[in-house]
Amino acid sequence: MDMVEPTLEMLQALMVRSLDGQADIKRELADMRGLTLLLSDNVERLDRTINEVKHDMHDIKDDIWIMLKA
Repeated sequence: MDMVEPTLEMLQALMVRSLDGQADIKRELADMRGLTLLLSDNVERLDRTINEVKHDMHDIKDDIWIMLKA
């Protein structure tokens, strides 16, 4: 069996690929973080809008009851 010893060039190439992969992972994590923050902002905005609509519906319901009683 012929064993091939790793050369410095091979080790360097593996290290570069490993570092490139880590850089890709860091970029992907940064992208995911950004998207998660955007999603969180949108959910908060939607929640506020839903609460405003609920409040408006409650006010309309009260106005209708007053009109029906009159």
